[in-house]
Amino acid sequence: MEGYGEILVQMNVEDTRLWSCEYVSQKHNLDTIELIGDRAPKCIGGRSKVNTNRAGKGTKEERIYVTPDPEEHAIIADIKMAQ
Repeated sequence: MEGYGEILVQMNVEDTRLWSCEYVSQKHNLDTIELIGDRAPKCIGGRSKVNTNRAGKGTKEERIYVTPDPEEHAIIADIKMAQ
């Protein structure tokens, strides 16, 4: 069914660092990619990476899904070991 519709890919700024735009564009021969500069694409909740366990806990307290879980004992142990 060529000629009907288009795939529109929405990415955030962090995706550009991973060359995701180029990969997706070439893989699927896309004409359009929408880059969102002030927030993440809607499908992932509008949040992006946090750099500290403290920030992860704060995000989790806002009832936003965080992975890896900043309160998981193995994650806390890994952080202590890395310091």
